[in-house]
Amino acid sequence: MKGSIEPNDLSLIYSNNHVNIMPSKSENFGHSLVEGLSAGKPTITSLNVPWNDLEVNNSGFNINPDDINQITNAIEYYAKLNNSEFSKIQLNASNYINSKINKISIFTPYTKTI
Repeated sequence: MKGSIEPNDLSLIYSNNHVNIMPSKSENFGHSLVEGLSAGKPTITSLNVPWNDLEVNNSGFNINPDDINQITNAIEYYAKLNNSEFSKIQLNASNYINSKINKISIFTPYTKTI
């Protein structure tokens, strides 16, 4: 998928896809990566993101975005998994990002008490 996605459409997009792929050549944070991992989607991205330990945590792959073979191999890896194996990786992806980000501390400054 190319282009921007409306926030209300994210859950539909994630429910219709298995893997989040963003082989960015330069990314300082990767909001879409955090969203995908939070949705339990293993992520294929570059080494130019702060989430460089995806493979060690069985949550995705950090690849060289210029190496089509690395991208292809990562996609083929997920395509060959059975449902049980893939379900474990989905849980790993969600647990991985939850261990890295304290969502409450991020959102608290933006919430108002009425």
